[in-house]
Amino acid sequence: MNQFFLKIFSSAITVFLLCSGAWAQSTADSCNIETKTSSIGGGTIEYLKVGKGSPIFLLHGLFAQKEQWSELACSLSSAGYLVVVPDLPGYGKCTHFPIVSYKLENQVEILHQFTTALNFQKFDIAGSSMGGAIASMYARSYSSQVRSLSFIGAPMGVNGWSAQVKSALYQGINPFIPISVDQLNYYFI
Repeated sequence: MNQFFLKIFSSAITVFLLCSGAWAQSTADSCNIETKTSSIGGGTIEYLKVGKGSPIFLLHGLFAQKEQWSELACSLSSAGYLVVVPDLPGYGKCTHFPIVSYKLENQVEILHQFTTALNFQKFDIAGSSMGGAIASMYARSYSSQVRSLSFIGAPMGVNGWSAQVKSALYQGINPFIPISVDQLNYYFI
C-alpha cells in the first residue's frame, strides 16, 4: 500500500514539475525574455535578461534554476527594471565549472566576475534560499556595487542546522553539494 502512495506522489511531483516548467517558458515567451551566455573563467553561465532601466540580479536557491524567476522577471521589467537571472554554477545550464566552484565563497567571486563582464557597476540583488545567502555574501564583499539587497524567503532556510553544516556555511563551503563521499558522510550521517 505504501508503494502505491509513493508512486502516486512521485507521479504528481513529476506532472507538477513538467507543468511548472512549461508555465515558466510560456511566461518567458510573453515578455520577450532573452536567453544569453557569458564565459567566465573557463565556465559558461547561461542567464535570462529582460527589460530596460535600473539593473537587478535575481539568484535562485538550492536545486533550482533561473527559470523559477520568469514571472517575477517579467513583472520587474514591466516596472522599469533590467532583470538579469543567472544559473549559478552547478545548476541549470551553467557549465564547465569545477566542483570547487560550488563553494559559496567561490560562487560570490564567479558572480562578481559575471557582473563585471556584463559591465554593471551598481545594481539591486535579490535571492531565495542559497541564492539569498550568496546575495548577502556578495553585498558584504562588494557593498559599493549593491544598491539594495532583498530576500525572497529566508537565506538558506529557517530551520536550525547542525554544527557541522553551520561551520561549513561560515567557511563558505556549500554542504548541500558534497564534493566527496567523506563530506557527504560528515554532514549528513
